[in-house]
Amino acid sequence: MYFAKNMERELARLPKGEQITGTPTADIRKRCFTLFKAEYKDTYSTILETWKEAKELENMGGTLAQRQQVFDKSKKNLNHMFTALSKAHGFEGAYLLAGRVVNQDGGLGHVFMTPGAEQFFATRCRAGDDEIIGHFKVHIYNMVSLQAVEEVFEAPKTDGVDDEVEVHGPWPSTDIVTEEHGQRWCSSKLFPWKQMLRRLAASELVLVNWPEGVMFPGEERASRTMPKGISDLTRAECSKLLAALNDTEDTRLHIRSKAALISSEEPVIIGAAPPHDSNKSRGKHMFCNLKTDRLG
Repeated sequence: MYFAKNMERELARLPKGEQITGTPTADIRKRCFTLFKAEYKDTYSTILETWKEAKELENMGGTLAQRQQVFDKSKKNLNHMFTALSKAHGFEGAYLLAGRVVNQDGGLGHVFMTPGAEQFFATRCRAGDDEIIGHFKVHIYNMVSLQAVEEVFEAPKTDGVDDEVEVHGPWPSTDIVTEEHGQRWCSSKLFPWKQMLRRLAASELVLVNWPEGVMFPGEERASRTMPKGISDLTRAECSKLLAALNDTEDTRLHIRSKAALISSEEPVIIGAAPPHDSNKSRGKHMFCNLKTDRLG
């Protein structure tokens, strides 16, 4: 496909004076590909993959008929690939394919099994072809819905400098940092996140009773390919953090002075005790070097 779309450029790689008339033969294509690989020794495969992906992106969206055409072509290619692998190498497989655009892709659904995998979904999932496609679509639409909700309730974006997030509401425990410990890097309007560990350690302070189940500052959400710091907190985690900050009991999130923090001999953050029904027996500690333990 790349050769067909870039034929003039690829034929120009042949020695000068060699004239090609009509449709290039398989031998000519092979020679051009050899010259192409020689010019881009280490990157030729990446170039071809990137070109293929770019062409596929051009076909995204479009009308219902265009999406149906792309879907049919894709499932045909996948069926052929699975069948060829089964015949040539004895590789068996099964796959499901469906669209994720709820209001357009209702009719796009396909299930395929190689001969050695026939009746897999009926036997193992107790579902026929139509039923398993239905379950698959429900799962896809649910994931799309959850992603949309997460984007709507995502925490405020940061400016990327010190990752200090401006908050709109009372953060009473942050006043302790300025009033009792004489620090100015935390206020009722700015709540540091990425810099929290370094600043606590530099000030020889310990954050006590960090709520269980809330991601620690400096940690990264495993499900995120590009972590966003405090913006990765879920709505439930934000609620727990606010409740801990506004708590007036001994279980409140508070700060106390402590030495030996920069060397990571003492934890910078001490998590609250886990609930009675948790599978964790002790609270979580986090140190300045980002290491954690469950020795709380």
